[in-house]
Amino acid sequence: MKNQQSPLISVIRWSLLASLSCCVVQYAHGKTEQTLSTISILPQPAENLPPLLLGPDAGLQLSVTGQIEGQSVDYTRVTTYLAEPEGIVAIDPTGWVTPLANGMVRVRAEIHDGPYAETSIRVSEIERSQPVHFANDLVPIFTKFGCNSGGCHGKSGGAKRIPSFAVGI
Repeated sequence: MKNQQSPLISVIRWSLLASLSCCVVQYAHGKTEQTLSTISILPQPAENLPPLLLGPDAGLQLSVTGQIEGQSVDYTRVTTYLAEPEGIVAIDPTGWVTPLANGMVRVRAEIHDGPYAETSIRVSEIERSQPVHFANDLVPIFTKFGCNSGGCHGKSGGAKRIPSFAVGI
């Protein structure tokens, strides 16, 4: 015979578990806001040259990291982004930057009206699409889908009339 618990005991256990979960979440959330001291944003300009978005199809992922009691915590998706001047780039809530016009823009990343960090981004040649680069644009797609492996187009003689040199091998 199975050991059965009364429905009341089961309800009490679930209530205690739910209450404890809420307390842990509230404690962690409050602690994070109280101890967040600094944040940093990447990419940063290297040798006084800001990251470059070249052409209308370019894109850039921003990364925001906060320091909490000596530990690095990713805040990229809970950050508010502001670009000055407006109209040069668009930044979505995940930190993905897309170019809109040529120019230089200053990006400010701010967390809950607290600490902030800044970086610069340069946009150039927005009116001209960049040519497709085989090694940078196509080979990663072949690799992701396994098309340049030995069982597909990666055979020494190629496959389906596509020679192996045409798939970056």
